[in-house]
Amino acid sequence: MFERLALASFAWFAIHAFVAGSELRWWLAQRLGQRGFAAFFSLLSLASLAFLIQAYRAAAFYPLWFSPRIIHWLPLAVMPFALVLLVGAFSVPNPTVVGAEKVLERTDAARGVLRITRHPFLWATALWSGAHLLVTGHVAAILFFGTLLLTALRGTGSIDEKRRRTNKAEFARYAEVTSNLPFAAIIQGKNRLALSELWVPLVIATLLTAVLLKVHLGLFGFSPFG
Repeated sequence: MFERLALASFAWFAIHAFVAGSELRWWLAQRLGQRGFAAFFSLLSLASLAFLIQAYRAAAFYPLWFSPRIIHWLPLAVMPFALVLLVGAFSVPNPTVVGAEKVLERTDAARGVLRITRHPFLWATALWSGAHLLVTGHVAAILFFGTLLLTALRGTGSIDEKRRRTNKAEFARYAEVTSNLPFAAIIQGKNRLALSELWVPLVIATLLTAVLLKVHLGLFGFSPFG
């Protein structure tokens, strides 16, 4: 019943854990070049993601738990912040992105949402998938959202480890003023929250939130308001 989705989930996780996050990545990069590997990995990821989404949409509904009504409000609370991280991830140069390692050489590399977390895109994915996993509570959701959640969380540590290997001194300086866990560097006094650098992500995230609330029922078959 869930074999296709289980296969798609494993394929997605394996690509990121055993290709991007292993010695195989360096072996492939040496033979394909950094750009060649980036193109190959992007195509592989897109194909795997399409397979995962299609398998999830085709999977049967088999509930494991029914969340309390109050939990159904969790995505409404989490998603605006996740969208700020998502938009912010594309609003400033991010040295954890493939090909952007030279940003680590800048003294002002930690700007915008990077003051909140070094991995805004991955944490946006983790917050989105985690919130929806708790609300949905069926087998297909565990495989789909659980795989994305696990991959995103694992990816934050894996990327940090890559940067420590390839840009040891620069990443050490960058890590001193940033954090993996959202807001940790700010709470520890290593950085500060600069709202003036976040107005673009805040505005776009607000608009995206309004659009998603409007179309969610039509696109996904259930209302975000429970």
